[in-house]
Amino acid sequence: MMKGARVTKGIVRDIILVMVVASLYVLLHLLNDSHNIGWVIYPAVIGVLLFIIVLFAAVSSRRGEASAHDIRVLSPRLPYSIWITDARLRITQVIGARPPVLTGEVCIGTSLHDLLGGETSKPALTGHQRALQGKLTQYELFVDDRYYEIHIEPLRDKRGRVTGCVGLATDVTRRKQLEAQSQRHAEQLKNLLGERTAQINRVAHRVEAILNSTSDAIALLRPDGTVEQTNPAFDALLGYQMDEAFGQPLAFFVEPYFFAEVLSNALDTVAIKQQMQRVEIVARRKDGSTFDADVALAPVDIDGEPPAVVVSLRDITHLKEIDRFKTRFVDNAAHDLGNPIANLKLRLYLLKKTPERLPQYIEVLEHQVQRLEALVKDLRMLARMDRGATPLELAPVDLNALAYEVVSAHLSMAATKSQSLRLVAADDLPPVQADRFQLERVLVNLVANALHYTPEGGHVTVKTRCEGDVCCCTVTDDGMGIAPEDLPYIFERFYRSEAVKSAGLEGTGLGLAIAQDIIKAHSGWIKVESEPNKGSTFSFAVPRAGPDRAPAAGA
Repeated sequence: MMKGARVTKGIVRDIILVMVVASLYVLLHLLNDSHNIGWVIYPAVIGVLLFIIVLFAAVSSRRGEASAHDIRVLSPRLPYSIWITDARLRITQVIGARPPVLTGEVCIGTSLHDLLGGETSKPALTGHQRALQGKLTQYELFVDDRYYEIHIEPLRDKRGRVTGCVGLATDVTRRKQLEAQSQRHAEQLKNLLGERTAQINRVAHRVEAILNSTSDAIALLRPDGTVEQTNPAFDALLGYQMDEAFGQPLAFFVEPYFFAEVLSNALDTVAIKQQMQRVEIVARRKDGSTFDADVALAPVDIDGEPPAVVVSLRDITHLKEIDRFKTRFVDNAAHDLGNPIANLKLRLYLLKKTPERLPQYIEVLEHQVQRLEALVKDLRMLARMDRGATPLELAPVDLNALAYEVVSAHLSMAATKSQSLRLVAADDLPPVQADRFQLERVLVNLVANALHYTPEGGHVTVKTRCEGDVCCCTVTDDGMGIAPEDLPYIFERFYRSEAVKSAGLEGTGLGLAIAQDIIKAHSGWIKVESEPNKGSTFSFAVPRAGPDRAPAAGA
């Protein structure tokens, strides 16, 4: 600023000199022409101009002095320091506070070497030397608990030659504090994010483990009703490979009638009312087979996504079979109990009307009472076996001898219908490990049924044989046979086929159920093969007796 003031004064001085010369020239011109009135006006004009020029110079000088004073006052307060050196690294000018790279009192003309010291000397000296080579240097410095950014670059003249260095030191302490604070916040956020992510992963792993280990078939449906995800139980139940059901609509796994009438309404209720629904349907596997299923549908709210539906599917075929069995059981039991009771009531009524026919009615009444007694006896037997209250007294039993006794006991029954009953016993048949009384009960039931359901003149054959560790006995007849649709239920309690009912043949419907329970208690098997109007073959097998078998066991 001082230099600017000096320039201003020089200009004013030159202007005054020019004006003086011009005034003398005008004055001499006026003296030569004394009659011209301008000799009075021109000096006045020149005087005014000189006054204005002197006043402008004075004001400019004062403004320059004021600007220089303001800069001197403000320089120490500036957030940066600027220093300039010549080619010999002598300080030529300093603006702002004392540069942090300099340790001594800064004086114009002092060599930079005399002002460097401590940890700041090496990078500062290196930076100035690089600047003299025309290179820019930049580094950070920490001095007196303050952070600075140091920039040192070459100072060039108009021809581009390096004539010195220019240094700039900027106080970046606040920025560093903010960066450190931001870094701490970023680390805290990173840690919180990591903890939250780990928590989400743990929850996801637990949910996945539960879904993979549960026996219930579970599927997640998108809002449009298509499958988003399934668990292994769902794929196994419906016969699909992993992700094979992905994208399929729920209707794809359900019989059409049940989806249209039952499941679609349940889905609408879940979507609209956001309420859980439970329905029973007939589901369809990949191979086309069907099964009874209990379906639970529940809404699930996933953050930021439209509501979805979780579907739980359970195979309840066995429960439905039990229900159907109970229904048949009640129907058959009511039928088998109702017939003897109806006969008893009828005979009692007739007995009141015609007492003279008492001997004839007594015979019928005794027969019906025997039927009821046999039914009650069979029911008690089944109840004891269900409770495990009928222990088996296992011992070696000669199956040929047992079959001979049963066949002999039924020859008279066969003779009444002109039927052929014979035994084909295997030679050298080893004994079986069995309860003789219970095994006899099974064989009696099979032989009696064969004679009962075989018409007059028919044939019944009992055979024994040995197969590995078991001995088998078969009872074959050429009677009415069993329809294919009745075969799966033939060993159920109280089950009697429609053909038997239509033929008016008596029976409790419990004999084969009891026979099956007895054979299973012996760790054996029982089965039937039959064709309508061609006869039936009932077979059972029980283990052979041996030294390693226990002499007795429970049912």
